[in-house]
Amino acid sequence: MRPDLHDAPRPIDVELLTAYVATEVLDDDGAVWSGPDAAPVDGEVWVVTAENPFSELQDVAVNAAAMAELARTIRAAGHDPVVMVGRAPDLSWSEECFGVRGDVGDLVRAWGRERGQHAVFRLTADAHDVVSCWSGEVLATRPRVG
Repeated sequence: MRPDLHDAPRPIDVELLTAYVATEVLDDDGAVWSGPDAAPVDGEVWVVTAENPFSELQDVAVNAAAMAELARTIRAAGHDPVVMVGRAPDLSWSEECFGVRGDVGDLVRAWGRERGQHAVFRLTADAHDVVSCWSGEVLATRPRVG
């Protein structure tokens, strides 16, 4: 783990980065995209949220409005957002998020950065990468399945 590669206005600590790399990602139908028994992924799927900027808890209505605006932005860019949730393996927290398929890392990182996010996830056939919205560096990685 390399929190030192994150050059955001607010630093990311090892504890938060550990939570990011452990995050399980499921879609709206309950299919696992990253975590135990994850389904196969072709190419890249980038995962971004607009909830809780810089990990500061927001009101449910504030988060919902931010996510609705992010969905409009994704669609306006010509992509179909996949409704997802990122959650802790012990189910102690979760956040709504969107998956975006393809080679769209710079775009997704920009959307995260504009919404005060530390990082986004890049899911590939083998890896779950935590990528800084700010520097573009991979801060941590783990196997996507398992």
